[in-house]
This record gives sequence, C-alpha cells and structure tokens, in this order.
Amino acid sequence: MLLLDREFTFLPSFMNSLLGEYTCKIDSKGRVRLPSGLLDQLPVEERDQFVIHRGFEKCLYLYPRKAWEQEMVKVNNLDQFDEQSRKLQRIMYRGASPIKRDNVDRLNLPNSLLSWAGISPSGDLVLAGVNNRIEIWSASEWEAQMNISPEEMAELAQQVMAKRNAGGVDEAN
Repeated sequence: MLLLDREFTFLPSFMNSLLGEYTCKIDSKGRVRLPSGLLDQLPVEERDQFVIHRGFEKCLYLYPRKAWEQEMVKVNNLDQFDEQSRKLQRIMYRGASPIKRDNVDRLNLPNSLLSWAGISPSGDLVLAGVNNRIEIWSASEWEAQMNISPEEMAELAQQVMAKRNAGGVDEAN
C-alpha cells in the first residue's frame, strides 16, 4: 500500500492496536452497540467473535478472539508448579465468556461481569481501544481513572519508561 510516498505493511491481525474513546449507552438487557470507529479497525474476519473478562482495574476487557488466544498462550505457558502462576491463570479465566456481535453490531454483556465492573443497565459507559483490546468502563469510573494532570501524566510516563529502558521488557510484547 502506498501512502504519502511511504510503503506500509499491515501487522498480523492479532497485533492490531485499537484506538479511540467512545461514550456509549448500555440498554436494559445488557447490550451495547460497538462503535463503527472500533469495528472498522478490525479485520473483517475478526469483527464477530470476542472474549470478555474482568480487567485488572474496575473494568472489562473485550478481546477479538484471535487476540485473546494470543494472550492465553502467555498465560498458559506459566509455570504450573508456581502458586502465583496458577492463581493468575484462575484470575484470567474467571468469568471469561465468548460473545458474538449480532446483526446490528451489538454485544450482549454478561450481567455478572457488568455487576463486577460497576456498570449499571441503561447507564453510560466508555469503550476505549487499548493495544489489542477494548476496555469497557462505567463512564464515572473512567473519568475518575483518567482525572490526571499533565504534570502527573509526564511523571507517570517518565517512571514507566525508565523501568522499560532499564531492561526486562520484551519489545515484541
């Protein structure tokens, strides 16, 4: 593909970085419509099947099926004889559910996961593209998490990137 006199190649589909922040409504049946801005970032063959599970914060992680499978390769390769590894595996699989997009681009989110994330039926939520997943937050929790000053953002970036540059972080992951 030629764009602005530079040639670009596409990464394998499981390596897509999803971008954007979308405020959405969830209906009383626990359904949310996936914004076209997120769907359009996914290859056509990856727009129908997802896996949803508890995030590390008070949110839900929604992975395209192939991205979930890639994440689970890492989790499944943890040391089965290590207690912390087994605990992390249980946490990662706890509540994980396959879900499918319907013919009007909606996902039916499991009530147990909505309750865990503090998302109320008929409430506002935020869908945020983050790397290979979509994070689903209650709008109020998202605002609380993102309420950070430019100075705090700069300090956080410096601390995290300093750890990364000190070694121990695999560039491919």
